[in-house]
Amino acid sequence: MQRKNWEATKRAAAIYHYAGRHDLAWRERAVRELAAQNLWSLTNIVAISGVKMHEVRQIVTKTDRTGGRFNAATLDLILEEFELRAVGKLNDVLTARIVELGTSAGTLAKILGVTVATVKTQLRRATLAREGVE
Repeated sequence: MQRKNWEATKRAAAIYHYAGRHDLAWRERAVRELAAQNLWSLTNIVAISGVKMHEVRQIVTKTDRTGGRFNAATLDLILEEFELRAVGKLNDVLTARIVELGTSAGTLAKILGVTVATVKTQLRRATLAREGVE
C-alpha cells in the first residue's frame, strides 16, 4: 500500500505543479485519475487539480470517505517523507512541518500508509526537540 500511495502522491504532486499550464481536457483527465486512486477526497482533488468543485462533481462521483484536512502545497514534503521512510529514516521535524502547514495527522498517516499513532508520536518528539527536551 505504501508504494501505491507513494506513486499516487508523486502523480498528484505533478498534477498540482502543472495543472495551471494545461487545458480543461487535461485537467478533467487529471481529476479522473486522482479519483481513481481512491486516496483523495473531492476537496483534495479540487486543491490538487485547481478544478472548481462543481466541475469536479460533474466529472466524477465518489462515495467512499477519503477526506481529511489537506494542504496540496505539502505534497513535495510528503514525497520527501516517503523517500526517508523508504530508506528506514524518520524526520520528526518534517512530519511536524507538514501538519503545521495544514495536512492533518490522520490524513498524513493515511497517505503514508502508517498509523495515526505513528504520526502523533513523531509530532510529540518534534515538540520535545523544539523545547530542548530529549
